[in-house]
Amino acid sequence: MKTVNPLIAPYAPTTFDTLVLDSTWRVRYSMLLLGGLAAVAFIMALAGIYSIMSYGVSERTSEIGLRMALGSQPVDVLRLVVRETLTLTILGVLVGLAGTAALARFLSNLLVGVGAIDLPTYAAVTVLVLGVAVLASVLPARRAAGVDPLSALRHE
Repeated sequence: MKTVNPLIAPYAPTTFDTLVLDSTWRVRYSMLLLGGLAAVAFIMALAGIYSIMSYGVSERTSEIGLRMALGSQPVDVLRLVVRETLTLTILGVLVGLAGTAALARFLSNLLVGVGAIDLPTYAAVTVLVLGVAVLASVLPARRAAGVDPLSALRHE
């Protein structure tokens, strides 16, 4: 059994956990920064989806007014806009998932406790993006479907 020499003063005693945390602080802060930037990019992407859909529907107000003057119901207009939005969004999500899967192996050495291909995370982000895209198309489409067809055509 080994004993500690009482004549030698210990210099900076520390625990093993502290040593591990001190040795991994760069990776932890890099991942924290990367996560924060990813969250900002995600919020900007969602705001962009809403902005583009709102602008697209506002540009199509006269078309929507014409459709409603010819007998379309507001539900038909909502269905049309949401279908077009979901088509574009699904295409964008598929391209994004392919790009993420291709780039995930480069970041795999920075991931701790999570695999490079984490299906629950991909599924959650996909559902969130699709949900925001539907909301981003329904709100402007409802606004446009509520416009009087005659005033929309007169405005043209």
